[in-house]
Amino acid sequence: IGVEESWHDMVNFFRIFPFGRIHKNRTVSFSYKGMPVTMYYGDIKPVSCGVFKNGEYDKLCVSGKVVVDVGGAHGDTPVLFAMQGATKVLAYELNGKYFGMATRNIQLNNCQDRVSIFHCGVAAKKICSTDKILGACVPETDLSSVDSADFVTLSQIVENNNINSAVLKIDVDGYEYE
Repeated sequence: IGVEESWHDMVNFFRIFPFGRIHKNRTVSFSYKGMPVTMYYGDIKPVSCGVFKNGEYDKLCVSGKVVVDVGGAHGDTPVLFAMQGATKVLAYELNGKYFGMATRNIQLNNCQDRVSIFHCGVAAKKICSTDKILGACVPETDLSSVDSADFVTLSQIVENNNINSAVLKIDVDGYEYE
């Protein structure tokens, strides 16, 4: 089919999205609740968009609400929340590479009117690339992007965006405990 993915990666993708497509430009396309979705997956696996199929966020009831997405990754959850009817999604991603992918995926799915993505960590204090815990959430090859990222607290997000009520999703691969 002209893509450079392993047989295993393709089988995993098509097991989740049997009518989906893997494209040569490192994007995948599939349908979510009757809506077309296109996601750039770069150098991660095509199946990384499984959040659209596995239902782990289906019970959040985001329709008509503001969503604060801490750990927006490559844009899968911000796009998902927008497609589920969130009025506004404020997504924060510390990994610079994932932030770039998220920006691209938000644009590919025409969600930029409802989704804002920030290259920013959410924490009580700034962390840096030498902090040991980052091995859990930022691959070694992407650590340098941490030092250029801003940091905000949840209180600052609420105050700066005049949020009275919101859905909070936190998934930062090992740093949730702070």
